Order: sequence, then structure tokens, then C-alpha cells
Amino acid sequence: MTLPYYSNEEIKSKKKEIGTNLGNANYFTRICKVQELIKKENNDIRILELGCGRGKLSRDLMNEGYKNLTLVDIDNYTEGLEVNLKDLSFEKLDYSNNEFDLVLAIAIIEHLENPFLLYREVYRVLKPGGKFIIAIPNVLSFKSRINFLLSGNVTGFNKHNNHISFFSRDVFDKVIKNKFKVVDRYYSKGFINILGKKIRFDNGIFNKNFGTKELIIFEKI
Repeated sequence: MTLPYYSNEEIKSKKKEIGTNLGNANYFTRICKVQELIKKENNDIRILELGCGRGKLSRDLMNEGYKNLTLVDIDNYTEGLEVNLKDLSFEKLDYSNNEFDLVLAIAIIEHLENPFLLYREVYRVLKPGGKFIIAIPNVLSFKSRINFLLSGNVTGFNKHNNHISFFSRDVFDKVIKNKFKVVDRYYSKGFINILGKKIRFDNGIFNKNFGTKELIIFEKI
């Protein structure tokens, strides 16, 4: 079930409803792409996961031997994991400068009323040269641009879901590229409809233009 938009105050009062309907994992977590990228790092690194949801990604990493994990979310929707409660739109993180080697924000930024604070805080708590991995809707795809031209909406954002924040290319550059460099990008598998049938091509350029989700790996400058 797709959750509707709730204000931050409503989110805090609807834990049971949100916990029941919260998706178990983002696309890139389900196909283990995020886990694959993290396995390239030593398992003694300090990892911060923002918006951990039900905790699937952190559990997977713990099972791989990563023990120095810190989880943050607006409420604890996990079963048995310790989660530090924080409203990421409006509250600063309770961690020191340059404390973490890796920060994860998988399918969380599009839900925030103030994503600018998150980017500033991630930059602050991440060590120089540390990695920052995000998963967001692919709003700059060809498919999304056509959608915007025809309807005024971009892919992944509609009145029925709880996605509210995205950046244009220039805003992305202003906010992020002076703090982080892009190391790599990945896209979900795209498709086109031909006579009612979904046709997929597992090709990087095709996925960039028709995939609905994007995974970006940054490095702190």
C-alpha cells in the first residue's frame, strides 16, 4: 500500500498505520545493489543509516559482519533494533564532526520537508573522503521529462504518495556538488509499453532514460 502524505506531526501520531504499510525495502536494497557496494568497504567502518524504516538493510549488513551501525529515523519501525529518533527535516544529528565513514539515505530524501538540512548534516558528520549513498526517484529521466511536459508532474511524485522533495539539475549542483563529488550512478531497470506489454532492456543508457529510480554514490570533498 502506498502511504499518503502526512505532516511530520501526523507521522509521529500514526506509528501503527505507517509501520503496517511501510514497504520492506527500496528497489536497490531488494536487489542487493546497496549491499554489494558496501561490501567493497572494510567491515569495521562506521556506518550511519538515515531513514532506516523496518531495518532490512542494516540487518543484512550486520549479517555480513558490519557491527558499527547507527540507525536514525523519525520513529522505530524495526523489530528489536536500536533506532535513534530524529526528525531529519528539522533536527540536527547528535553526532560529532567527521564521525562516520559511510552515510546511507535510501529512499528517504524525497519524503523530507527540508532535505537541505540533511545534506548539510551528512557533510558535517561524514569523514573527509567518506561515502554518501542515496536512492531517489529518477526525476531527470526522459520518461519523467515527457511526463512533466504532458501533465506538469515528474516521475515518482503524485497526489497519492508521500514524495514531496526533489531537486532540479542546477539546484542539485548548487546544494551538493560543492560538498560532494559523484563517484557513480545506477538506475532501476526501465521499460516502455508497446501494445500493452512492458518491454525491458537491461542497458545503462536505456535505464537512465526510462528507469524510475536512481542510486548515487558520493564522496565527501
